Amino acid sequence: LPVISRAGTIEMCSSPLGKIGQFYDILTDKETYDYERYNIPWWFCRDLCIDVPTAVKVAPDLSTPERVETFGTKIIKQIFKNNDYDTFRQEYECDFIDSSESYIPLDLIFANTPGKRESDIDLSACENLSDEDYWEYNRGIDFQTYSDLDLAILNYKPEAHGDTLFLGFDVGRTHDATAIFILGRMPDGKKRAFARIELRNQPFEVQEETILKAYKELPIYRGRMDATGIGKPIFESLHKRLGDRLDGVTFTAEEKEIMAIDVKRGLEQREFLLSNDKEFHRQIHSIKRTSNGGKYFKYDAERNEKGHADSFWAWALANAAVTSTDKKNNNFYAQRRQKRIELMQETEPERIENEQKTLEQKQEENQELQQKKAAREFGDSVVITKGKSLRQINNAFGYDKPDKKNW
Repeated sequence: LPVISRAGTIEMCSSPLGKIGQFYDILTDKETYDYERYNIPWWFCRDLCIDVPTAVKVAPDLSTPERVETFGTKIIKQIFKNNDYDTFRQEYECDFIDSSESYIPLDLIFANTPGKRESDIDLSACENLSDEDYWEYNRGIDFQTYSDLDLAILNYKPEAHGDTLFLGFDVGRTHDATAIFILGRMPDGKKRAFARIELRNQPFEVQEETILKAYKELPIYRGRMDATGIGKPIFESLHKRLGDRLDGVTFTAEEKEIMAIDVKRGLEQREFLLSNDKEFHRQIHSIKRTSNGGKYFKYDAERNEKGHADSFWAWALANAAVTSTDKKNNNFYAQRRQKRIELMQETEPERIENEQKTLEQKQEENQELQQKKAAREFGDSVVITKGKSLRQINNAFGYDKPDKKNW
């Protein structure tokens, strides 16, 4: 470079951002670019690794989960848990993620699909079964989402589908389908797919009526929709009717990255119960993450005759409605209020008991003082006991029938 023609060096440092760009070319093309190259992953850092000398030798031959479990400190384990797999590899392990790969692998999708999960398959019972008998054996493990809103309304059961529902709405018109996805929150915290509805070439009025009907007939707590382009006037119209129960999202690169990462992290942490739906699985698997050299990755799928992964984005919007609600309910002040309520519930009986004891003690002490005072003034023969009436006390002091003078 001209600036170091006479002498000096230039140091370049960056996190990997996809297999594209000059930094990637310099790091990988050793014949064209004459540089010294260094990778500094997390296990080179004593704040993140419990045994750096050993990890430097051993960690490269381990998988990422094995490295974190074997050599990671508490903080790096927490970071790994809270990030999706690709982001962690990129930010902490100097890996350039191949954008040609699907962002969400099928194994991860199947791990959240009842009937496809390894835990659902009893090999000892199924190994001798024919294909027909095998599917009969597993009948009832998997489930299908409703593709028709009327059927979803008629068959909705809180105990089976979740007593609280969340909606995602991706607007389309001609080239892309309009997709509506509804998730149910189960008692164990799982997010169960309840309905996946696609509307093709439907007027905007029909789309609005469908959303309003869903909110009216089903216990939808909150929803999120695409408020970009043609979605903006639809959102404004619906928001006037539904208020804060429906949030609008502008599909920027940043917002799409947040939603895509959130659903993948949820899949990795086994938060979902997805339907055994090949078409929906295909849409999830079709999403690819590519780098255009900017700050954020691009998350998109190739358009085909069936659409543009529209149900994926409706699902991601529904999941965003769940996570945004969780964040609002679990902020610092809400947690503090909840802890205070719990503490009061625990201590209230004890406090009431102590107050009663204190009141009784005060009454006893007051009675003792009165008795001591009476003994000093009138002798020990006069004792005022608890529960005596005014007439009895007067009689004790010699006032049989107190007149005005004696009184």
